[in-house]
Amino acid sequence: MLGFRLSGLSSLFRQTAQRANMHTSSCDPCDKGGLTLKVGKQLDKRASVQVEFYSEEKISKLVENRRLPTALSDDLKGKLGQTTWYYPAGSEPPRVLFVALGKEAELERQHLRKAAQRTCAALQDKKLQVATVRVPSDPAFFRASSNPTGAQEERPIRPQDWVDELARGFLDQSYQFQKYITKEDLKKASLSEVTFQLEDVESEGEMKCAEEALRRSEAIMSAQSWARDMANERGEVANPEWYETRARLLAEQYPDRVSVETISASRLKELGLNLIHAVGKGGRVEPRMVLVQYNGSSSSDERVALVGKGITFDTGGFNLKPTNHIEDMYVDNAGAATVLATIRACAELGIERNVVAALPFAENSVDRHAVLPSAIIRSYKGVTVEIKNTDAEGRLVLADALTYVQRHYGPSHLVDVATLTGACVVALGDCAAGIFTNSPAFAQELQQIGQAVGEVVWPLPILEKHSAELKGTDSDLKNIGGARHGGACVAAAFLKEFVEDGTKWCHLDIAGTATAHGDKQHGATGFGIQLLVEWLDKSAKNN
Repeated sequence: MLGFRLSGLSSLFRQTAQRANMHTSSCDPCDKGGLTLKVGKQLDKRASVQVEFYSEEKISKLVENRRLPTALSDDLKGKLGQTTWYYPAGSEPPRVLFVALGKEAELERQHLRKAAQRTCAALQDKKLQVATVRVPSDPAFFRASSNPTGAQEERPIRPQDWVDELARGFLDQSYQFQKYITKEDLKKASLSEVTFQLEDVESEGEMKCAEEALRRSEAIMSAQSWARDMANERGEVANPEWYETRARLLAEQYPDRVSVETISASRLKELGLNLIHAVGKGGRVEPRMVLVQYNGSSSSDERVALVGKGITFDTGGFNLKPTNHIEDMYVDNAGAATVLATIRACAELGIERNVVAALPFAENSVDRHAVLPSAIIRSYKGVTVEIKNTDAEGRLVLADALTYVQRHYGPSHLVDVATLTGACVVALGDCAAGIFTNSPAFAQELQQIGQAVGEVVWPLPILEKHSAELKGTDSDLKNIGGARHGGACVAAAFLKEFVEDGTKWCHLDIAGTATAHGDKQHGATGFGIQLLVEWLDKSAKNN
């Protein structure tokens, strides 16, 4: 039946030493506890379930040849991600989970990840702890597809590609933020161990490639999980000082590659980083900008820069957010969490690229010191900005940070990541982030990589009209436009005012993709980390 090997066999596993931070929520960058993933050649006899993948064509042939029990053949369908349970009498393990991959001719790498996510959810629903996932050896499953950097080239889905995609899917789906749940009956069940069974891989080289793919996936997804932990932490805890501590802990973990500098509130004023200071001066904890440098290449002076919006809680300021809009604003620092976690993944993987990350942190709050609507502030660039709306604060802190990294580090490429506008959510929903740029080729590169890793970014324009809306009456600029529509484009146009000629820049508005709201997953997603890590790795190899 489907080539199963369901009898109990001795387990001879090749384990990686990596563990990904999935089930226990921790904001310590050194914590890698949680779901354990392995690659092995035989079935783990401790497993309570074996997972089998199949295609529509394979099921059709088995049904035609009457090689399936009638009840099972009626249940099995080939639609991607569909799961079917089967309990064969007297077998070990006692249950099998069939997972559909759709049509063979349409199979792509990202489909494997989707199938893994569905698989993980099904296993957790059954409260199962240990599973074996058999990686098919059928040549039909190794068809041409795009590679993980987004290049559209003809290449088979190899065993290590299976391991990479399945690992990312399992680790993404198994993440849970449960640190504040004290009642055991309210906690969701968690997988503890999954083995990817490569029974037909014979060469040592292929097995090592699979192990390396697993190690790399775990490093990236562990960083993503750390970002989710940070963004999910509530604003009562995750204030600007707390985030600075996370950055310093990261530097302590990788002292040879990562260094941290903080520009304090008083120093912000002294240097003229007035927009960051204005946004955060009403907060309970003083604003600051944390600069994190990753030195991955000693042979090159070239740098790229990442800027992440770090509003640790956004009340809207005096333009106060209403009920049903303010409650989730603890996650308004998701951009900064993504950028900081990207640095962690680069350090763990040893990516040979020099990166500087600028993280402007502030609480956008209301008290007697908070900035007033209509205030005119001189930016670090020297351009004056009238704050027509205190709830359009993200673009203000980003503007100063963008100017600072360009002036002091001269990056060739610059990416900012921000939960910036509700307008982007209206335009794209939660299935894609908006990408804005002054370099179409750069944006296209990120778009291709995002498509390959399942973090879709969609190009949106910055037109002359969007920029014209920002022209001030009593100042050089104002921080919002006058029109009701096109808010995401106007916000991007504001940021573009602070990008220097010659710097290739992309702005990622992740307002819609930064959080999930489903039954299986909710809270911060860590969107952007896989995209940025793959881009940095690819650019390092091309330099």
